[in-house]
Amino acid sequence: MDVLKESSIFLSYKKSLLDFKTHPSVENFESIQPDPRGNQPYINLKFEDQELKVLWDTGAGITIVDINFIKRFPEMFELVGQSVGTDSTGNKIVTPNYKIKSFDIDGHHFDSHDVAALDMSHINLKSSNPVYITLGFSTIRQADWFFDFKNNKWAVIEFYGAKY
Repeated sequence: MDVLKESSIFLSYKKSLLDFKTHPSVENFESIQPDPRGNQPYINLKFEDQELKVLWDTGAGITIVDINFIKRFPEMFELVGQSVGTDSTGNKIVTPNYKIKSFDIDGHHFDSHDVAALDMSHINLKSSNPVYITLGFSTIRQADWFFDFKNNKWAVIEFYGAKY
């Protein structure tokens, strides 16, 4: 992110494209809320009547949800099993997998899809900006995204959904 924070990026997993030159014309951009260290962008996600800031992280293989958030809103999640994942230090961990119910990002309706649950309380205790959801590949791949980090704006450019 140190390199990207002075750039604009257009990202499409469907087209296998990361483009630093495309600047799509979008009527309504959203504002990026950087994390306190300025390393990762936060964007808004809306669950029914709840709106929260979520971390957008292309390095996460699956969307991660704090297990304590799942316990607070059990109606939004369905346990579907478990999987073995690798954390950022290379350690293998077993995580429960859930189906997250649908939600909206930037006016687009993201259907139910798989997420992994982790206890993020150790991170959230130290943060003025708690992270309850980190959007990873399972969510990000459903749309084309544009981030203009220098001008602090972003948008979903084209939406494909979980079926793509």
